[in-house]
This record gives sequence, C-alpha cells and structure tokens, in this order.
Amino acid sequence: MIEIYIRNENDPNYRSGIVESIDELDIFLSQIEMVLATNKTEVLGEPKFGASLEEYIHSFSFNETQLKREVENQIEYYCTLAEKFTYIVEVTFVKGSQRDIGIIDILIDNKKVFGIVVT
Repeated sequence: MIEIYIRNENDPNYRSGIVESIDELDIFLSQIEMVLATNKTEVLGEPKFGASLEEYIHSFSFNETQLKREVENQIEYYCTLAEKFTYIVEVTFVKGSQRDIGIIDILIDNKKVFGIVVT
C-alpha cells in the first residue's frame, strides 16, 4: 500500500522530503487523523465519514463511552488498516474553566501513538 504523505511541518513525526509513505503504521495514523479531524457531511458522497468531535464535547447528552464508541466505529469502518493493528481508544472528559475538554488517546500495540485534545 502506498499513500500520499500528508504530515505537516508542525507534526513532531514530520519527515522532510517525503512525498509518499509505504509504512503501514504511518498510513494507519494518517487515516485516524483524517477521520478525527473531519466533521460529518464534509465529505461529498460519504455523509457519515468523520467523527465530528466538537459536537460530542459541546453536547450535554453524550458521555465518554458514547464518544469512545463513535471514534472506534469511525476507525473500524473508514480506516482500511484497522484490522492489521491492535488499538485501544481511551476517552476522558475534563471540566474546564469555561467549557469541557475531551482527551482522546489512541494506543497501538499498547503504546500511546496518538492523542488529541478537543475543546
């Protein structure tokens, strides 16, 4: 499998001069990042693609378990390499001073490789 290399210079794992990636872990991480950074209805022809994370954080009717389930469902359905890796999604809500904060950690093969904070 070959994918276009989409990491930007601000990413701590960015490597200069790379146009495409063949590393399956890098590709899987890029797929996860794309799913988490996309809101539903933003992808033409696939209205269910995307985790719409901010909706969950700002809604009073969702909890950590529901958000975790949504992230897991998005990864299982839209990340083609999900079957090749053992991964765990951990979600924690923290009460912020002005609004709640959601922390999503993704562990692959028991190592934290991806984390996102949603405010």
